[in-house]
Amino acid sequence: MTPFDAFEEFFTVCRRSLDTNVVNSLLHNLPKYYTGSRVLLNNGLTGIIAYIPPQCIWKPIVDTDSGSIDLSREREITIASMA
Repeated sequence: MTPFDAFEEFFTVCRRSLDTNVVNSLLHNLPKYYTGSRVLLNNGLTGIIAYIPPQCIWKPIVDTDSGSIDLSREREITIASMA
């Protein structure tokens, strides 16, 4: 599980069972620390997290040698691991 999997889990599941203010604060502040991180995608490409959209923090935009990939639009591509 990557941090981005955890962000999605917090957003979809934990918001219903945990204190919403705490979860919202976590989801607002934590993702910014991952901008610039290297990742391995499930299609074999490696890249760097270029931008984490605040409305969908578990689907960042990743810069690769092949160009930028918006994971919110390329639904079959996911972050396999942090490189």
